[in-house]
Amino acid sequence: MLDITRLENVCRRGDKITAACPACRAEGSDKKGNHLFYNEKTEVYGCAKYQGDSEHRKAIWAQVGIPNHREYTPEEKRRWSRDKSKRRTVAALESLKKQKFNKIEDQKIAQALELFQRLKTKHFTDCWRSMIHEGSPLQFDIEDPRNAGELIHHLFDPDDFIWNGGLTSSGSPAHTVNFLSVEELLKRGRMGDRITGSTFKKDIPMLHNRAKEHIDRRLFILVESDDLIGKKPENASEAEENKALSACLFPFLTMLGLTIRVVLDSGGKSLHFWVDYSEHNEALLLRLAEGLHLDRLVIANGAAPLRLPGCIHEATMKPANLIYLNPIRPITF
Repeated sequence: MLDITRLENVCRRGDKITAACPACRAEGSDKKGNHLFYNEKTEVYGCAKYQGDSEHRKAIWAQVGIPNHREYTPEEKRRWSRDKSKRRTVAALESLKKQKFNKIEDQKIAQALELFQRLKTKHFTDCWRSMIHEGSPLQFDIEDPRNAGELIHHLFDPDDFIWNGGLTSSGSPAHTVNFLSVEELLKRGRMGDRITGSTFKKDIPMLHNRAKEHIDRRLFILVESDDLIGKKPENASEAEENKALSACLFPFLTMLGLTIRVVLDSGGKSLHFWVDYSEHNEALLLRLAEGLHLDRLVIANGAAPLRLPGCIHEATMKPANLIYLNPIRPITF
């Protein structure tokens, strides 16, 4: 048994604990403090960096082990040996299950990426804007300056507490004005060019920072890829080609069972897809991110600032245009 009170940087998940490895720390390593793993139930412990190293385990025990001086009876020793064998068997079975699960998941991801390659051939077209727009559940003029308000109105509730502002409108006490209810924002009429795919907690006094810990509910995940053509577009022609390939994500995400709420032409190199958030959807998209060249950071960050229609792209000076809107609240102004 290890003395947890003598460990540093303890992180507990059920019976499983990670912490700084005292043996590594004594050698001047494990700066992040996460090498040690310990299961309180099975009392299995070790170092992630030196797995299977008995000498390193002894060094850990020497620093944080709790010695037991009582002499065990022969029956206790036999029972302990049987239990230890049983624990090892259970652990081995769990490991096999996990490996089998991961193998199945990897196969699913490989099949999904293969599907996308087929869709790129089948759905690649220069008419992607009109095709996506014609399928929009809510019809509108793509260049209508009111589209930002329409998007917010149809995707959020009136009393949702949201952030709305520019790229840097967060982090200073002066930015409390950027946190307000949807009803207040729509009445005001003026709005910043970005929003988050989440609502924020209303009970935080003078909230001025769109940090993750201040999120109340996450509603949407942003899906985008700047280099589906195999590299970052270097001119307008390549940017248009990348957006045409990005349009193939529309049938792909739909086939995966994801609900698309928004498709936005960013005004730059890519299309922005807003899909309904769930932990499953986030995990799936993160697993697909490498194969599809998706932005992992924005998938995982519910506080990321998302472009609204009309937002001017910094590189091209072109406005973002709403192409598709699938309302949660199908009520007109």
